[in-house]
Amino acid sequence: MDSVRKELREKIEAMELEEKKRQKMNDIRIIKCERDFFRLEAIRLNGLCKDMSTKIEEMAFRMKLLTNELNTMTTKWKESENVNKQLLVELESNIQSMKDIEKENNELKEKMTKISIDNMNSNNTNEENYNNSKSDNDSNYSYNNNYESIKREKLLYIIEKLKVDLKKERMRNHKTLSEFNKMILDKNKLETIFSDCVEEVRKDIILCGVGGQGILSIATVIGEAATKAGLYLKQAEVHGMSQRGGDVQSNLRLSTETIWSDLIPQGGADVVISMEPMESLRYLPYLAKTGVIVTSCKPFINIPNYPDEAELMAELEAPPAVVKMDIEQVAHEAGNPRGANMVLLGMAAPSIEILSVEQLRQAIATIFARKGEAVVEANLRAFDCGVAVSQKQ
Repeated sequence: MDSVRKELREKIEAMELEEKKRQKMNDIRIIKCERDFFRLEAIRLNGLCKDMSTKIEEMAFRMKLLTNELNTMTTKWKESENVNKQLLVELESNIQSMKDIEKENNELKEKMTKISIDNMNSNNTNEENYNNSKSDNDSNYSYNNNYESIKREKLLYIIEKLKVDLKKERMRNHKTLSEFNKMILDKNKLETIFSDCVEEVRKDIILCGVGGQGILSIATVIGEAATKAGLYLKQAEVHGMSQRGGDVQSNLRLSTETIWSDLIPQGGADVVISMEPMESLRYLPYLAKTGVIVTSCKPFINIPNYPDEAELMAELEAPPAVVKMDIEQVAHEAGNPRGANMVLLGMAAPSIEILSVEQLRQAIATIFARKGEAVVEANLRAFDCGVAVSQKQ
């Protein structure tokens, strides 16, 4: 009987050993598949990064060309203005010359009139002398009239020619100005596209709250998604005096380029994600002008002199872009009371932009996989509820 028991024990041990080997081989096969997948994904993302870098370099080169063309057009426009001023000065000078000539002609007419009157009164008795004098005056008057008409025609010709030149110059200036304005518009469009591209490849996020609310879990999920997406990541964390109830804050910086500092400067945060409303106001100076605050509107009162809730909510209305909701209530409605942090992450997902909603969902599934399928589903459900809340606001 003992031999049978011994033999049975040995067979059971052999079967367990065989099962362990089979499980080990299965795990190795899964790990190899995952390794191959991540290798291919890394190669793909590296190619995307290179393509993006090439596009940015091309756009920078185009912007440089447009800047050079803009400078050239500005120089031409200034030269045209100078020529236009010279033509105006010359025209004014010619007009003044014409006025002087007209004045001289008027003076000459007055003199001729005076001479004619003097001649008529000087010798009335001698008709022959009178006729001779009259003949001389007529000839002089005719000569002066011819001279005046020739000079006037010449001046009119010069003035007409200057008017034509001025009209041509004005047309050329108008054309240059139109091209200049077009260049300015093209430059502004290019700058807008360039700045949009830069915004798409960088995102600075501040996570804040109270110890025990799950802020670091949000940071872990975002970090996992960023790592899978092939992004550069820097994270700096600050913990309060106690693990639960103290201030918790995390600086999270994501980019397609190298990040040199792990701290976000004041006025540099694109998104402030807060589990507690007063904590969101604490980091308001760090929010960029175009930044977004995503926060819970339910206070976590853990100090005796906590601010009045109505005043706190009024302060939260001041920033231009705020997404707020009672995340604990949403988590209860989603059937996951402990998933308020995932609700908040879902509310912030559209504002993160550099990571898609689906990438964040995959990261949640990866992070909570060791806790079982039920926990993963509960957290994904809470996350989806948060996304739905952000779309309604």
